[in-house]
Amino acid sequence: MPSITAACQDSEIARWTRIPSPYTLAHATAWVEAKPEENAVSLLVLDAATEQLLGAVGLVAIEREQARAAVGFWTAAWARRRGVAAGAIRLLAPWAFEALALARLQAFAHEVNHGSQRTLERVGFTREGILRSYGEVKGERWDMAVFSLLAEELPQGKSSASRLSE
Repeated sequence: MPSITAACQDSEIARWTRIPSPYTLAHATAWVEAKPEENAVSLLVLDAATEQLLGAVGLVAIEREQARAAVGFWTAAWARRRGVAAGAIRLLAPWAFEALALARLQAFAHEVNHGSQRTLERVGFTREGILRSYGEVKGERWDMAVFSLLAEELPQGKSSASRLSE
């Protein structure tokens, strides 16, 4: 939990996500120990060799009756520009489509958060447009770029491991 706390001290994570700021060990402990939600999946992304925390990825607002969910992610400052988030989403997406029988994954990024938008495009998400004044985050109304990935848009015949290396 100290590594989660350390990662979430990063101003970019605080800027673009809904995590509390300042982020404390108590926040990390509560997040890790929280009872799993029926409509959400949260995963840590670790380095396979060292088990160092690299980031987090998950699904929120899982709507089984509509066969859709939203993807969320962040990458620790020390792991950026290495394809961590894209790789994690490439592993999560096929599982979400198969195990949860989803038809659509969507993701939202602040209209000027170009790093997250590029990540989503690298994975194969399609930019659908801007949702004006879509929601309130930390006391401000945000315009959000919305992206989607459909089950049939996943590369066919590739294992999760080969998708990760793309």
